[in-house]
Amino acid sequence: MKPRSGVERMFIGYAEELPPPREAVAKWAYGHCFEPVAYFWQPRGHNQEIWCQCCGHREPCDGWLVMSLTKYVCPECGARCNVVDRKGALPTHSSYVSTFEVVKGVQVIRTFEVSRSNYNDGGKTHYGITELYQIWMLESGREIITSRGYSRNYNYMHWNYGAPYSIGRHNGGAGGYFVFDDTYNVNDNFIYPRMHISPFFRGRSIDNDMVRWLIRKKVNIPDAFCSLAKDTRLETLFKTGYRKLFIRFARKGSDLDRYWKSINICHRHGYAIDDAILWCDHIDMLVELGMDIHNPKYICPENLRGQHGMLSKRLTKKREKEKLERDIANAAAAEGEYRKMREKFFGLLFRGEHITIVPIRSVSEMAVEGRELHHCVFSMKYYEKKDSLLLSARANDTRKSVETIEVSLNDFRILQSRGWCNQDSPFHTEIVNLVNDNMCEIKKICQAI
Repeated sequence: MKPRSGVERMFIGYAEELPPPREAVAKWAYGHCFEPVAYFWQPRGHNQEIWCQCCGHREPCDGWLVMSLTKYVCPECGARCNVVDRKGALPTHSSYVSTFEVVKGVQVIRTFEVSRSNYNDGGKTHYGITELYQIWMLESGREIITSRGYSRNYNYMHWNYGAPYSIGRHNGGAGGYFVFDDTYNVNDNFIYPRMHISPFFRGRSIDNDMVRWLIRKKVNIPDAFCSLAKDTRLETLFKTGYRKLFIRFARKGSDLDRYWKSINICHRHGYAIDDAILWCDHIDMLVELGMDIHNPKYICPENLRGQHGMLSKRLTKKREKEKLERDIANAAAAEGEYRKMREKFFGLLFRGEHITIVPIRSVSEMAVEGRELHHCVFSMKYYEKKDSLLLSARANDTRKSVETIEVSLNDFRILQSRGWCNQDSPFHTEIVNLVNDNMCEIKKICQAI
């Protein structure tokens, strides 16, 4: 896309003025970015040959003997090559290599495409290197990408090598049925080992070893650079050994502020955080439950996984209770209508040997019954049914609900009687018989209306 500000136009100019890659970079890339391969093949009308793809050397060979070798050592370039039986057209191999450089005082990652080609003309191997894009990392923590144009879909990626530089944007993600990798992700590239780090970033503990560590841990390198530029607390995490927390927060838009005080308490008490994501979730749950996040007892648990599981159960109950309260509040408008329709049945009471059956008197009572028995009597708005009477069967010894009964007011039969998780309770038969034996009481009330 076109540059939108003076700063972006300035860096487009910087990109256009960049010198070609150094000879040492190209030589290293040619030797490290490609697998050493030697093709066994038989040109039309010629004897069998082995063909080194690293330098282009070809020599006659015995096919069976060559194919039985684990490695072929090229006599010209000395490469130890894997032997491959070549079939079909000769491919052109390409790879990406990135270098860390300082240009005009700005830290930049330059990325090149390196290609290797061989042609059946008896000549040497053809190598090439072309610059594709640069990622500029400013001391303010801003990132600017200058890039050649390209086109891509799920099946191919094609760079427009002659296009002028423009501003690039990260573009990883899903597109329809397909997932596209970020074009400007340098972590999967080959990294030239001689890195030049600007004094600003060296002052924030970034050196060659740290960059290699970031690559091994699959941390997005530009994100880590820009995050360190914005927030020196990340440097503290790295130096004090909280490397997993460093990985957790070394990305764009990190929320380190929420956890920093708790991290300091962990550091003072020598607490090791082995699972950064789980620990952050643990702190979030403590906050939501209203617990003290300045108390080492809570934020430095000996068994993090066990405490996390316990808090998760408590939080689930809290959220269920809050949801029930919201649902009851939303259903408050139906409370008056429900009482008006069912008030005439509120005097019913059927008592058995183990069970007492009474009408459900309110919408809130129905909500509590649905939560206790884990069924849908409230969530499916049974309180709006005009032709049904809802009864609650309660154990005589514990006074707790064991089943909810729905009786049809049209034909006076039991439509359903559901216990915990819609299962029959141990008293199911007694409940059904007790309701059927007293169905005449329900009929009398209906006939009296």
